[in-house]
Amino acid sequence: MFLFIDMTPEKGFGLALGKPEATGPLFLMREGFDAPAEDLLGIIDKFFKKNKVLVAELAGIALAGGRSFTQTRTAASVANTIGFFMDIPVAVITAPDVTEGVRALRGKSGFVPARPVYSAKPNITRPKSRKLKIKHRP
Repeated sequence: MFLFIDMTPEKGFGLALGKPEATGPLFLMREGFDAPAEDLLGIIDKFFKKNKVLVAELAGIALAGGRSFTQTRTAASVANTIGFFMDIPVAVITAPDVTEGVRALRGKSGFVPARPVYSAKPNITRPKSRKLKIKHRP
């Protein structure tokens, strides 16, 4: 079972579960959530319980990066943490395209951390302009 985390919607995020060996429609279940990224881990837990899926059934996680730095970073941290503890692959995909996610995960095993892909350069603080003065001693 693969977990797809889609952080690209204007508001909230989407989760989907699919079978990697399926032909035709891959989704077993798909749902959108109008919640902040900070709630992702708790919502994944509820999503699994609602759909009667065990975390132990996960074979990989595909993540489509979000619209903001914080949203993408939070989702990557959650996906990498689950991947690390479950020893499953985590892949970053460029669009919320399930077939791309399946291709990125199929045939892989073991944990390798995913590096998030951001929509722009991080703009956390303003750059500081410093002038370095060097004093020479005679």
